[in-house]
Amino acid sequence: MKIAFLMPLGNMDIQAILEDRAPSHFLFSLVKSYVARGNEIVFVTSSNRIRKTTVIRHEKLCEYIVKINKHGNLRAFLEFKGEIYEIERILKREKPDIIHAHWCYEHAMGALQYDKTKTVITLHDWPDVVCPAIGNYFWRRREILGNSVLRDAVHVTAVSGYIAELYKRQFPDRKISIIPNFIERNILLEEYVPVRHTKTIYAINNGFGNIKNTKAIMQTFNIVRKKIYDITLVMYGDGHEENGVANQWACQNGLEEGIVFKGNIERNKMLSALEEGGILLHTSVTEAFGMVLIEAMAKKVLVIGGEDSGAVPWVLGYGKYGILIDINNPDEIADRLEKVIVNRKAYDDIVENAYQYVKKEFLIDAVKERYQEEYGKVIV
Repeated sequence: MKIAFLMPLGNMDIQAILEDRAPSHFLFSLVKSYVARGNEIVFVTSSNRIRKTTVIRHEKLCEYIVKINKHGNLRAFLEFKGEIYEIERILKREKPDIIHAHWCYEHAMGALQYDKTKTVITLHDWPDVVCPAIGNYFWRRREILGNSVLRDAVHVTAVSGYIAELYKRQFPDRKISIIPNFIERNILLEEYVPVRHTKTIYAINNGFGNIKNTKAIMQTFNIVRKKIYDITLVMYGDGHEENGVANQWACQNGLEEGIVFKGNIERNKMLSALEEGGILLHTSVTEAFGMVLIEAMAKKVLVIGGEDSGAVPWVLGYGKYGILIDINNPDEIADRLEKVIVNRKAYDDIVENAYQYVKKEFLIDAVKERYQEEYGKVIV
C-alpha cells in the first residue's frame, strides 16, 4: 500500500528520522512503523528555509519538502493557496492509496482537493479554540481555513475525546474515531521505583503566552515556597530559558527565587530529568491532548492539571490518573500542591494507576493498529 503522510513539521530529513538521528517527535514513529510493515511512503512537509520544493527519494520512501513563504501574513492573505496547490500537485503525481493528513490546515486542504474519499484527517486541535486564543491576523485566516477543512472532510479522527466532542457538536450526523497521541515503549519507567522526592515541580510548556498560562505556575510556586522553602520549580520550553521572557517576568514580579529556567532542551534529556521524580504542574488554559501529560505519567510523575483545560481532564481520567484544579485560582492550586508535597504517599495510587493506564491506552503498538483499522474504512 502507498501511504502519503502529511504534516507541517518543517525541513525534516526522513532518513535521519528512520535512523533515530532527527529531533524527536512522536509522529515520526508512525512513519517508521509504516515503513517497517513494507508500505511505500510519501512524506510531505513544508519549510520556509528552502528556495523551491525539494524531493528526496529513498528506498520505499519519498520525501517532499514544500516551499512556503517566510512572511506568514502574506501566506494568510493569499489564503495559503500556494502550498495547498503544491501539495495537491505532489499527490496527483504520486497517486497514493491513502492520505493521512495531520492537523486541519494547509496540508489537509491540499489532500482534500486531491481526493477527499482517500484522506484521513487527524485533528490535533480545534480551529475555533486555538486560533482566537492566539488572535493575530495569521491565525484568524487559519481559523477560516481550518473550518473549511472540517466542512469538507470525510474520514476524521481526533486525538482526544474533547476534540471528538467538539466535532460531534458541529457535525452531529458524522462519525469520528478517537485515536489518541502516543508514546513508544522505551519511554516507560520500567524498573521499580520507591516513593521519590516530591519537592521538584516541573512545568513543561512551549510559549509564555496566555494559552500556556505559566504565570499562574510561578505565582502558585511563590505561595507554596513561603511554607516549604526547599522546593524547586524547573521550567522547560520556549520562552522559559534563562533570561528569557518568563525569567524576566518573574524577576519583575519578585517571583524568581527557587525557579530554574531550562528552556528548550533535547526531549530525551527532559524525559530523563522526569525520572528523578516529582510533580508536573500544568496550568494550560486548553489542550487538544497534552503529550507532556502522558510522558510524565509514564515516568511515574504525579500530574496536576486544569479541570476545564480542554482535553486535560479526559487524559487524566477525570481525576482518576491525576489531580484536577482550577487554573485561575493560585491559592487553591497552592493548597493542593502543598498537600501533595507534604504527604506524597497518599497519592501513590494515582501515580501507579496512571502508569498502568498509559501502558494500556497510549503506547504506539495499540494506536497504530487503530489507524490501520481507519485506513481499512477508506479502502473498501
